[in-house]
Amino acid sequence: MVNQAVSLDFIKVNSEVEALLLEADLIKRLKTKYNVMLRDDKNFVLLRKDKLASGIIKISLTRKRTPYCLGPFPDSKAITQIIKIFRKAYPFADCSISKFNYYKQAKRPCTYGKIGLCPSPCQHFEALKLNNRNSNKIFSIFKSPKLHLIDSLKKEMESFSHKMEFEKASKIRDLISKINFVSKVSSLKEDYIKNPNLIDDQNQKALCELETVLGLKLKTETIEFYDIANILGKYAVGGMIVLKNGTFFKDNYRKFKIKTVNKINDVEMIGEIIKRRFKNTNWIFPELVVIDGGKGQLLKAKRSYLEEINDNKESNVFFVALAKRDEIIYTEDGRVLKLPKDNLALNLLIKGRNEVHRFSNSYYKKLASKALIGNYY
Repeated sequence: MVNQAVSLDFIKVNSEVEALLLEADLIKRLKTKYNVMLRDDKNFVLLRKDKLASGIIKISLTRKRTPYCLGPFPDSKAITQIIKIFRKAYPFADCSISKFNYYKQAKRPCTYGKIGLCPSPCQHFEALKLNNRNSNKIFSIFKSPKLHLIDSLKKEMESFSHKMEFEKASKIRDLISKINFVSKVSSLKEDYIKNPNLIDDQNQKALCELETVLGLKLKTETIEFYDIANILGKYAVGGMIVLKNGTFFKDNYRKFKIKTVNKINDVEMIGEIIKRRFKNTNWIFPELVVIDGGKGQLLKAKRSYLEEINDNKESNVFFVALAKRDEIIYTEDGRVLKLPKDNLALNLLIKGRNEVHRFSNSYYKKLASKALIGNYY
């Protein structure tokens, strides 16, 4: 392949899911020589809705696109499992016309009807209406799962956590994770093919919107995100990640072991890592710093930064904090911003916040594991 290649090109996408779907689509379009396994006509799984002659609205999984289909979904096992979970909450019939007619004549429900996974529309008209409502509801959830389902599941998970029912809370957390995964439907394949620079264009648009929302005077190219990870103050660490022009710049990621704070105090820990970071004048200064937290962490971070650069009030580094619970933005000049969930600027900040949270937690787990193994042996 190397000897025969004449050029190299790439298309940047948002996630592994989109990369997988776009790769499969391009291979099928271009009939490439070497990608034998993906050259067949097998497609990813779709969620299909049909209205049968019996009046039943039926949802099923298919690999052949029809007018009423959602997807594709790259993980057929994950979506199958989620459909099973939904069926417990919203029973629906998955029978063929012949099966429907058989049980209608037999005047008894099938096994699924007996165990409560089917409303038994073959037995009476009210059950048929219930089945159709449930099928439409599940289909609409997959159309826009985060509008209704995710929020209610998060509230339920928090409720179980407050009651110390952590096993139930963890099951809901896993369900949310699976729903988020299968809901990453790639509707952008055509857009990526038409515009290979789509991600860069989206990032620039989000940065422009961020500059407008925050009222930043300088063009924002570099953003640093900070987070603290610890449990009850033990093995406390901090993480810093960098976004350059909206893209993760992993060469500039940094880890910090907390050295001066020996108690449970995230505010003081943030202050420590900000001071240590801005001691390094060789590192390129960002235009924007984002702290994972609220007003306390924000004020401490800004104060520590000014102390480290000798209270230079003309500093061009702008500080904000992003609170997890309601995704509220606190700015250093006292504003409190609540942006719509589909706002590009907010989603850019959430993307960075989630990445620094992952990065700092992975470092914390590494240190805690080493300490536990050391104590054990």
